[in-house]
Amino acid sequence: MKNKLLRADNNFGGVLSATLTAGDVTSASLTPVPTEAPGIIVLKAGEAQEEHIYYKEKDSGAGTISGLIRDYTNLNGGVGFEHINTTPFEVMQASEYLNNIVDALIEGYIDEQQTLLFVSTTSFTVKTNKTAIYTAGRILRFNQDSTKIAKVVSSSYSAGTGLTTVVVANTYADVPNPITYVEIAIQPKGATALQDVYYAEDAGASDAYAVSINSAITALFNGLTIVFKANTANTGAATLNVNGIGATTIKKLNDQDLGDGDIEVGQRITVVYDGTNFQMQSQIATIPSSFSLADIKAPQGFLLNGKIVPSVTSNNLTVAIKGIDGNDPSASNPVYVRIGDTVRSITAALSVTKNAGTNWCNSGGAELATNEVDYFVYLGYNTTDGVTIGFSRIPYASIYSNFSATTTNEKYCAISTITNAAAGDTYENIGRFAATLSAGAGYTWTVPTFTSANLIQRPIYESRWLTWTPITVGWTSYSNAWSVYQVRNGYITIKWSASTGASNSATTSITIPFAVLNYPSGPTGSIVDNSAIPGSPGKYSGVPNSNVITFYKDYANTAWTASGNKGSSLDMISFQI
Repeated sequence: MKNKLLRADNNFGGVLSATLTAGDVTSASLTPVPTEAPGIIVLKAGEAQEEHIYYKEKDSGAGTISGLIRDYTNLNGGVGFEHINTTPFEVMQASEYLNNIVDALIEGYIDEQQTLLFVSTTSFTVKTNKTAIYTAGRILRFNQDSTKIAKVVSSSYSAGTGLTTVVVANTYADVPNPITYVEIAIQPKGATALQDVYYAEDAGASDAYAVSINSAITALFNGLTIVFKANTANTGAATLNVNGIGATTIKKLNDQDLGDGDIEVGQRITVVYDGTNFQMQSQIATIPSSFSLADIKAPQGFLLNGKIVPSVTSNNLTVAIKGIDGNDPSASNPVYVRIGDTVRSITAALSVTKNAGTNWCNSGGAELATNEVDYFVYLGYNTTDGVTIGFSRIPYASIYSNFSATTTNEKYCAISTITNAAAGDTYENIGRFAATLSAGAGYTWTVPTFTSANLIQRPIYESRWLTWTPITVGWTSYSNAWSVYQVRNGYITIKWSASTGASNSATTSITIPFAVLNYPSGPTGSIVDNSAIPGSPGKYSGVPNSNVITFYKDYANTAWTASGNKGSSLDMISFQI
């Protein structure tokens, strides 16, 4: 297609070339440079309308259009507008032409009508390479007759003949013979033409669907949309043959072959050709009635169709896995969980019970007895016992050997069966619940009314902030502002304060809910010794596998005064456990 001719009032002509970005003119030039600025011929659908843009004088930038400013004052049939041009050309664009004017200037209408030649009712030729103009989906009108409308299916150029052959869908009209004139509907640059949707009834065999549509297409094209009524159900992978062009595979979900029963008898099926296959857009006729293990992609430790249910009966604590409906898992009501890299199914009742009368996990010791404790629930697996359930005070375990086998140890895990447990068996943290164990020989269990704060139905690796009762050395009595802790992964964070109290020993220490690792030490908070505030900070320290934290009045490990008032504190100090 030739560039659009422009005309100035002094009848000097020029050819406009332009660059498009995102639908707007970003740069343009006019050659040859006229002595006066030109007018622009604007084409509006159904008529040709000429608009002139005049300038009183031409400046040095008149040959380049840059930094465009739109001026609408001279359009819609105006007779000219004088404007002193102090910047490069201004492009005049009316809002109603905004989407069409660029096509009109850059593409224009075909002016080689004398080169048209009838070939058949569905094709014609035109001289030179016009494939960029006759693009698939373009609407054509022949011989200026509004009843003769067709749409471009494809176009191809032969260098040998110098001709472009245009193939059209003659759904509405045949290519006329003789063909004297072709008009092309203008559309915005970059727009995608709408495709016809063809309907037909299938006449093929099962899994080999075949239709004949009311179109003369001889090849499939990207975006071709077919709706057909299936006369058979499919039994697996299937194909569609349109107008005898050839069997083409039907895919679902982009790259998957159809499954048995995805198409029912009489179902209207919509498919779109993607250049290789037909993509099925219709809903598949069969929907799986239940999950398959292969379909589950849950992260480690997350229950599917399951929940944690703690309860106390006769002072004994039971932690069970139930279905979402509250019933025990079964073959028809399975619970799934990913343990390690394998999804396991729970199809029978699964629980662990720990009776009263034992200081389980040292939760009935002096520090924690009668205090609410957070327990972390685990599911493990071995090939003999299958899926097992347990609960522990530590949140970070991943294998069986991370737990202690001693029932009264703070790292003990109460597991449903350990007869065949091995050190490397995988365990997954699946949630958390709260419970209280009483002091003394009774060691009876109680649980609170459960809420979303004290019963967590997902993997979680930290406790709430909880209280404990330290065993203290060094005071006859003292005022305790707070004693709270939080377990997070493999650490315990302590916040404790003895604001003032009567000293009765040169040694000062407290116990915390877990034994520490390594040799922790560091500065304490504010301290008081013999009713006075020392001039240096205090110090805390611990030893491995002990829950005793010792305090000193300074970093030289100086002993305290065994009289007067004494005070110390730990403010958000973390210990590895």
